[in-house]
Amino acid sequence: MWNMRKTPSFLVFLLFYCRRMDILRKNKGRRDFLDSLSEHF
Repeated sequence: MWNMRKTPSFLVFLLFYCRRMDILRKNKGRRDFLDSLSEHF
């Protein structure tokens, strides 16, 4: 465990940014999956 005070703030921002983009990517994939299902039925 490292000292959070020595951690650069941009690394923390990058971590949350990547996590948020991953969530958005999963939501987009789920929506595209539902759209592809609606095309077949």
